[in-house]
Amino acid sequence: MAPNALWWYGLAAVVVGVLFTVSDFVALFVSTLDDPGEEALTDAYAGWAALSLFTLALLQVALIGLYVPQRVSTGTLGWVGFLLAFIGTSITFLVVLIYAVVASPMTPADPGVLEAGPPGPFILYFPLFSLGWFLLGAAFLRSSVYPRPAALLLMIGAVLALYPHPITNLIFSAAIAWLGLGLLLRRDTSS
Repeated sequence: MAPNALWWYGLAAVVVGVLFTVSDFVALFVSTLDDPGEEALTDAYAGWAALSLFTLALLQVALIGLYVPQRVSTGTLGWVGFLLAFIGTSITFLVVLIYAVVASPMTPADPGVLEAGPPGPFILYFPLFSLGWFLLGAAFLRSSVYPRPAALLLMIGAVLALYPHPITNLIFSAAIAWLGLGLLLRRDTSS
């Protein structure tokens, strides 16, 4: 992988860390309303949905950039973690997209839909997301391709992502940004 591409992937990861944090604070603001149907019709909700979709799409790019140059040194654990993280992040993107469309001001919001949670098989998106990022963090930790504290923070953030709350997501966001910085500052691209 070209050093220039590594720089862009690293930048994507840093931006993801920052945007996830901003998105979480917007989510805190949106959740201050009592009625989910009312929340969904606000500009803040629309902003949160758009920001979340952009951030999740950029997270997929960052995930590829964080994993691919290290795929040999992370082994099978890295591959499984990458695959599960990719699938979990993709499903998370789809769930946010569904909620953004269902709760759009252009369609009447049904509070029951918003309160019910994701439909059927989509309920697996948080466990897949968390397990994939946890395993990828473990592979990064084991292979020492990134700073060990960043890999450990990714593992902790992935576990905390099972309990989605803006404060707990800060740890995951910080880990992604730290890993991105590690990629940005990497001088040796031979791995």
